[in-house]
Formats: sequence, structure tokens, C-alpha cells
Amino acid sequence: MSIYRIAVVDKEKCKPDRCNHECLNFCPVARNGEDIISIDTKAHIDESKCIGCGICVKKCPFDAISIINLSHEVGKLVHQYGENEFRLFNLPIPKEGAVVGLLGKNGIGKTTSLQILTGQIIPNFGDLSSQPSWERAIKEFRGSELQHYLEKMQHKQIKSIYKVQFIEAIPRIYKGKKLKELLQHASPEMIKKFHLESLLERNVEHLSGGELQRAAIASALSHNADFYFIDEPSSFLDIKQRLNAALTIKDFSQNHNVMVVEHDLVTLDYLADFIHVFHGVEGAYGVVSNIYHARRGINSYIEGYIKEENLRIRDYKLDFKYIKEEKKNLPVLLEYPAFTKTYKEGFKLQVEAGSIKVGEIIGILGENGIGKSTFLKILAGVEKDDKSKLNLELKISYKPQHITFNYEGSVESYLYESYRITDELTSLLIKPLELDKIMHKTVAKLSGGEMQRLAIVECFAKEADLYLLDEPSAYLDVEQRIHFSKIIRNFVEQTNKSAMVVEHDLLMLSSISDRVMLFEGMPGKEGKAHTPQPFISAINAFLKNINITLRTDEETKRPRINKPGSTKDVEMKQKGIYFSL
Repeated sequence: MSIYRIAVVDKEKCKPDRCNHECLNFCPVARNGEDIISIDTKAHIDESKCIGCGICVKKCPFDAISIINLSHEVGKLVHQYGENEFRLFNLPIPKEGAVVGLLGKNGIGKTTSLQILTGQIIPNFGDLSSQPSWERAIKEFRGSELQHYLEKMQHKQIKSIYKVQFIEAIPRIYKGKKLKELLQHASPEMIKKFHLESLLERNVEHLSGGELQRAAIASALSHNADFYFIDEPSSFLDIKQRLNAALTIKDFSQNHNVMVVEHDLVTLDYLADFIHVFHGVEGAYGVVSNIYHARRGINSYIEGYIKEENLRIRDYKLDFKYIKEEKKNLPVLLEYPAFTKTYKEGFKLQVEAGSIKVGEIIGILGENGIGKSTFLKILAGVEKDDKSKLNLELKISYKPQHITFNYEGSVESYLYESYRITDELTSLLIKPLELDKIMHKTVAKLSGGEMQRLAIVECFAKEADLYLLDEPSAYLDVEQRIHFSKIIRNFVEQTNKSAMVVEHDLLMLSSISDRVMLFEGMPGKEGKAHTPQPFISAINAFLKNINITLRTDEETKRPRINKPGSTKDVEMKQKGIYFSL
């Protein structure tokens, strides 16, 4: 088996003016007189001369170098961003009249793939010396399913629509414009499907994240195109909205061609007909698998092994654990009274009396706009209830839904200047969340996922009795979400603390919750927060309300949505069981 060796140098980490050029001075090939490493603003490594010893990796004081040995069996090198930079192997295949899902970690090429398939990037196939062209791309994929697609793209015979991942950019582009201008191509039916009728006269910059996401999807599906590429449609949406968006896209795909990137496995499984699994090393390389039916592809990803390709993509399996029974005899940390919160805009939240126990995690579940974040803000002391009934004599740490950091230094300096970072905190949180790998990065330049992980660590770094986290899974990929589920359980159990978590990812919610606090009401008008109850009874009540049943997959035990009207769906509803473990 031949070996394909890649060397990646992280531009942000590599700081030649602050080191002794250890990569060059300790390299055995360089010491033998070979011109293998040159250094200017960063190190440059000649991969053809590298022997893969890894000494430079170990000696680099900034952990800026990765040397990876790959077999040529990983596939075709499709695109490389630059010398010693990220490269993508293979491309996903658009399918007519179907939804193709892209599943994998952040930073391994999913968005790059979409940018190539929408014509924003012309693939260079690793040739950095000449101008990339569609003629070469067509030649490289001759005889494959992609040849015909690329030929049409070259002659501008394909119109594609791309719903971007970071919808936060939309208000900057459409600042001062009303939503109806963004949705000028949308039919009244599409606007109604995404419940946007009452928002049309509102300025785009005044919309919430969930409202922006629904508007972005509605706008994308309303244009006339041949292919539709939807990047992370569930972000900022509650469970009901996610399922509605998935069902709408699924129906739309019967007459259109759709490709979707999604990290919520329950939504992705419900939405996709086929799956491409992405695997690789974040920031270094990504490989696109063959295409599989959705269940097979998702299960292969969870198992960490693609049987059909005899390929191990991870040395462990992602596992799911559900808390089937409420913990008994736990001491009570806090008993809070019933209270209300009324806003002059007309929204009113009513909260039933309840309690929080030591050593438990309470999941908070409900639609957007019915007071979940308001409840956490009142507990945290950020806002007051109507009669100031709640005056908690507890130490509380709060991670809000919307995260901002006004700090120009590195992640490392931010954490170590502000908090006492112990070995316990490092082993429980920093390393499992892989924050140790981005300590060098400037806080102001972090991605959404990196910022989320920093906010989680910051929340738990504070000494508190009760930890409040509002939508911690936003921007996290599948593996990071599952890791976080284990991390928060370990933290609560080992430190004997308590936590409350607002979450819309059903898989994550079911993995962390001892009890669930169910919110019901009319978005933007009224909300009612019920007393925390055992997970199974709360999730059953919620799913009954939205008329959806869930079962667990026989192979992986992950939750799956039953097709409405299917035999399993009908049987479960007749028994009054909406989530079958």
C-alpha cells in the first residue's frame, strides 16, 4: 500500500519570531543537508522529502504542525487551499428528487464541498502552480456521476441556491430593509409554512436567530433553481420548528434536488434520503465517503466504522444513555415559588412552583418565544419577576443564549487571567471540549463553535451551586454534542453541583436530563413553565402536543422519528407512548 503524506502548518499557531525554529533545527532530513523546511512568516515543509518521523510535531512549542500519513485509498484529492494547508478528498454527489445529507465533524470539508458544487470554488486537485479550471474538473471526474453535473455547471446550465451556514451575516447585508423584501420571491404558502406572516413589516436586523433561520430557508426554497444547498437549517430553531422545516424541505425535494448539512441527528435522519459521511482531521484534511441510504450512513458514522469500505473513521463508538428513572433521595438545593414575569410588549410568563435537587440536571424544553431564556435570566438575577419573589441565596453561573466576548487577547490569557484553572477543570472540561487546541487563538476571531465551547468552559470555571446553560449545542457538531452530554454529567456528578439546560437537540436533551421542565404557550404572547417532572413523562407530553412519535434505533439506540401514519406511529399513539426507549 502506497503512502500519501501531508504536512499541515497552522498559520495562526506558527510564530517563527517567538521560537528557536525547532522544526528546522531538529528535523533529521534538514540536518542531513536537505532543503526540506524554510521559514519566513511561517514554516514551509516540503512533503515530498518528509519521512514522517514526527519530530517537528513534538518539538514545535506552539503545536502548529501536523504530519499525517494517508493511504491513497482515501480517494481523489479534489481541492487544497494552499501549501501545507487543508485539503479535501472526493466530492458528495447531488441526487435528483432526493435529499442528500452531509454528516461529519466541523472543519473537515462539508462547507468547502458545498462551495465547489455551487461554483464558488473551482477545485484545483492539489495543483497550486496553475489556474484551476472546470475543464480539468470535468476530466478528473470523467465517467462518474459528477461529470454531467460539472459539465452543466461549466456552461452555466445549472442554477443553484445556497442557504449559508452563518445567518448572522444576513442583517448586515439587508440592514434597513424589511423582511418582505428578503422574501419577495416567496409564495404566500411558503411564508405561511414557516409562520412568517406577522414578521413581514419588521426590519431584518430586528429578527431573532430563529426568525432569521426560518426566513433564510423560506427564501432559498422560493427561488427557481436546479439544486438547493442548505447549510445547517436547524440552528436557532426549536424542536417543533426543526421538524416543520425538515418536513417542508422533504416535501419540496420530491420535485427538486436538495443537499443539506446538519448536526442534529434526529432532524437529519427525518430529513435525508441519502448520506455522505465526512471524516478526517479538523483543519488538516477531509474525506467524503461513498453515498449510503440515510439510516445506514448515520449508523456507520455513529459506529465509527464504514463496513462497506472497510474503513475505520474513529477508534470508538458514539453511545447514547438515557436516564429512565428519576434519581431518588437527593437533597434539595432550591425550592422556588410560583411567579410571573410580564413585559410591556404584552408577553407574560407564568412559572409553577418547583425545586432543583443537588446532583441533578434539569432539561428545559419548549418552543421558542415562550419564556425559557427569560426563566434562566430571572434565576440568574439578570431580570426580576413581577413581584421580586425570587431572591436566590445561591452562587449561580449563567451562560446566555447569545454569546459575545469583548476581549482582544488569546483564549489562554482570557481563561487564566479571569479564572482559577485547576487540573480538575482541565481534565473534566478543557481537554474533552478540545479547548486546549485553540488556546493560541484570538478570542475575537473564534468561530461560532469555538466561541460556544469557550463560553461553556467559562460557565463551569466559575464557582457556583447552580449552572444555567442556554442552548449549549448551538454551532457544535455531532461528536461535540455527545461529548458535552458526557462532560456535563461527569461535572455534575463529580462536583455534586446542579445544572439547568435549555436545549432543542432531542438526542442531547435525552442524554443529560434527570428531569425536564416543560414550557407551553403561544410564542410571543404567553408562556407557562411547569414543575420539573421525570424525563419520560415530560417528553411524552411534549411529543403528544406536536403529534410526533420517537423510537430508538435497534443498532445504535439513537432516537428516530416515526413516519407519520406508519404502523409504528399508529401503534405508539394508540398506547399513549410517544417516546419508546
